[in-house]
Amino acid sequence: MTKRYSLSVCSIFLSVLFLMTIALPLYSSDMSDAKTLRERSEKEIQQLEVCVKNFGDDSGKERFNKAQRLVKMGKLKITQSRFKDAIDNYNQYLKMQYNLYVDLAKKYVTRTQSVNDEIAEELVDHIDKPKVDKYFKLAYRNLKSARDSMNQKNPVQAIRDCRKSKSYSLGVYKLIGQSVPDKYTVDVIDAQGKIARK
Repeated sequence: MTKRYSLSVCSIFLSVLFLMTIALPLYSSDMSDAKTLRERSEKEIQQLEVCVKNFGDDSGKERFNKAQRLVKMGKLKITQSRFKDAIDNYNQYLKMQYNLYVDLAKKYVTRTQSVNDEIAEELVDHIDKPKVDKYFKLAYRNLKSARDSMNQKNPVQAIRDCRKSKSYSLGVYKLIGQSVPDKYTVDVIDAQGKIARK
């Protein structure tokens, strides 16, 4: 009876040990994945916030608030050791983030076209200066790159291209010794990766 009992206890112990050797790496993997997704999401949401606050509409701002909540809930679930739930939260956030970027990139392209055209028309008398001409060409080249990035389903790069494009157009004011008009303040601040105080 004692032998059978010890064999049974030994067998249970070995089974538990075996299950732990399988479960522990899975648990560790989920924990590691959740923490990696947290770092990525918390870093990327700061960049997304700049775009949303500067050029997002009410719908975009509402969606951003939901996305922000997903990131916060993911963080809470990591604290609760609910790593799979945290991973689900972060994956939902990343999907929402991509869709927000697509909508924002369209707004960036439209605004960049408008800013470039307005400035070029206003400062057309200076286009004969080689450096001014070069800046305008670079502005429109980067705008084309932004459209190409949109076609390649890379909205984040499209936004970067738009910022660069507007920086060249706005840079023309400095070349000719004028200050940038107030109506472009949001574009100047956005190009620096900051939120414009409206």
